This record gives sequence, structure tokens and C-alpha cells, in this order.
Amino acid sequence: MRHHWTYFRENQWVTREMEWKTLRSKNAEVLIYSFINLLLFLIGDFSNNYSPDHVSIVLAIVFQVIFFLLYFVRVFGNFF
Repeated sequence: MRHHWTYFRENQWVTREMEWKTLRSKNAEVLIYSFINLLLFLIGDFSNNYSPDHVSIVLAIVFQVIFFLLYFVRVFGNFF
């Protein structure tokens, strides 16, 4: 007997509990991405003696956008 919030995806029945477990593991990946992003920004800062030039600022923004898109696709991809 299946619950009403169970649905069929990729040849298997998926419950909401399974869905939230995968979401939690994806959130762990997002934390890793954010940590890498922070490290890259700090490395750029230290290499320029706390006076980052335009290139490092642009790189930090680009990495932030990339990681946000990865986060968005990872977390919300299953619901579209």
C-alpha cells in the first residue's frame, strides 16, 4: 500500500522521505561549494595584500554565480 505523496520517477516509486534525504545530501554539496568559493576569494585577497584588483573581484562574482546556479539546479531540479 503506497502513500498518496508517493510518485513514480525513473522506474521506481519515490516517497517524500526519500526526496528529503536526497535534498539533505545535495545541501551538503552546496556547503562544500560555498567553502571552496570562500577559499578562492580569500586566496585572491591574500595574494593581493588585501587590495584585490578588478580581476579577482570579477572572478569572485563569477564563481558566486556559478555556485548559485549549481545550488539552484541541484535543489530544485527534481521539482520541475
